[in-house]
Amino acid sequence: QTPHDPSGPYAGVTRVTFSGLLNALDGVIATEERVVCMTTNHYHALPRALVRPGRVDLSVYIGLASRSQLKAMYLRFFPGEEDLSETFATVCEDEGLSMAELQGYFMFFKNKPEEAAANITAWLEERRKVHEEQLQKLREDAAKSAKAPVDSE
Repeated sequence: QTPHDPSGPYAGVTRVTFSGLLNALDGVIATEERVVCMTTNHYHALPRALVRPGRVDLSVYIGLASRSQLKAMYLRFFPGEEDLSETFATVCEDEGLSMAELQGYFMFFKNKPEEAAANITAWLEERRKVHEEQLQKLREDAAKSAKAPVDSE
């Protein structure tokens, strides 16, 4: 973990502890009759204490965008652009995009359907490059951890 930066963008902000989060959800300070929505990209990494039955009553997996969702999202941002939506969906369908990524991409091209379709290939190439760099760093970190001496007392 990186150390707290007193001059950073969150300077002066009180951080929430895990215990504080659990108390807010169903502890002494919890309120009745409320719905809490939590999202994560790494459900498997969440502590079981956070997502135990009674605390989390419903878990819904929202997967990656399907071809029909790619097309529908394009048309939501650019109504009437059927041909471009087909092209866009064809280019993107095997890329493993989330709906949030799509929305973020489209926000750069408000009212510019042709530019959104024309720039998607370059954007996907850059995305692949960034993902590969992240994977390589994870591999290197894992290799370093495997070689690190174990502290025995």
